[in-house]
Amino acid sequence: MPRKSNLEFLTDIMEHANSGPLMQAFIIDALAKVARKTCEASAEECDTPMVNGYAWKRCAIELDAKLTQHLDPTPKDEDYIAEIREVTRERFDEMLDILPPQRWQGCGSRRQTFHISERLTDNVVCWLIARDGRYFELQDRVDMTHSQLQARAALYIENNPTPTPDA
Repeated sequence: MPRKSNLEFLTDIMEHANSGPLMQAFIIDALAKVARKTCEASAEECDTPMVNGYAWKRCAIELDAKLTQHLDPTPKDEDYIAEIREVTRERFDEMLDILPPQRWQGCGSRRQTFHISERLTDNVVCWLIARDGRYFELQDRVDMTHSQLQARAALYIENNPTPTPDA
């Protein structure tokens, strides 16, 4: 029987270990510890007869970053920030009526802004913007001002003078 590739071996042990799913946690933990230890070592300490220490460290740094990203349960604000998009008046009104609007500015005017009270993260919310008969939705930081939001809508209108057909 031919020897398994490293990928086949890891897949087999992670999916069919006698210790069950605990093996997956053990392997990930071992990888994280070795990657961290290698990141902290000098390149000379990482030299082996087969692999240059600098190359080994680059692998460790890459693995450490990927494991940190994979294992960190905290959502990052930048993962939730999205570009401004045009929406219908019906969508704007629906969002206004769903939950009490927060930081509602320009009530009743042609230039309104508010965000829904439910947050996407501690610092990111869904903003709704009305500007001169056009309506927009934007996922961005909670500390944005009415003026900043209106400027974003104005820039969108400048770059897209014709309303989006679906909006």
